[in-house]
Amino acid sequence: MRGWGRTLTTGLESASLDRNEYYTKRGLTVAKLSPFGRPLQSCRSAREFLVGIRDAILAHRRLRDQARLLHGDVSEGNIIMRRPNDEGATEGILIDLDISSLIESSRRMDEAIAITETMKYIALELLWNICENKFTLPQNYRHDLESFSYVLVVGCMCYGRDSKSEPARLEQWFTKCARSNYELKLSDIIQNFNAIILGYFSSAFDIVKKLARNLRKIFFEQDIDQFGTDESSDDL
Repeated sequence: MRGWGRTLTTGLESASLDRNEYYTKRGLTVAKLSPFGRPLQSCRSAREFLVGIRDAILAHRRLRDQARLLHGDVSEGNIIMRRPNDEGATEGILIDLDISSLIESSRRMDEAIAITETMKYIALELLWNICENKFTLPQNYRHDLESFSYVLVVGCMCYGRDSKSEPARLEQWFTKCARSNYELKLSDIIQNFNAIILGYFSSAFDIVKKLARNLRKIFFEQDIDQFGTDESSDDL
């Protein structure tokens, strides 16, 4: 298999947004942990890539169910691959909880937290609220799971190919103003998924197309105007 592409994460500074308005003030804590991992984009096979995302989603669920925490910043850069164990198997690790929040507090409309996510992977509902200058919105697990789905499709489109052949279309998800980002992403995911998204999957990820199609159906087939998900539901 050909070498995997370069790291794709681009933060909010790429978008035309007021940083003072967009970010909440937080303290920085640095922890040095062992064993350390390697970037998700260094995966050597489609299977390893899928295992990394699967494990990160399972970790996200444990955070929600056991610690009552919402990660709030799911992106390619916040999933790393642990070193192989004695059997040669690797696993994905979800990192970077610096903007995580307690689920109970994030649900309350009167104490809505500022939206803080990597633009390329941000959920459509959150992106729409940015367009409407509503910089606060109670985030929920559905937003994070939608972000996981974007990590999946972006990886399938960009890994396993030369970086010079990466789809330029994806740059429009994070390099323009928030409204343009929203409109292009909405069009690609809802109206042109087969042509724009699945059509640009690298050949190494042809086997993942059915999974990607099913995830899109779970998130968006019912009603694009209804972004929300019942918090009491375990369907997702």
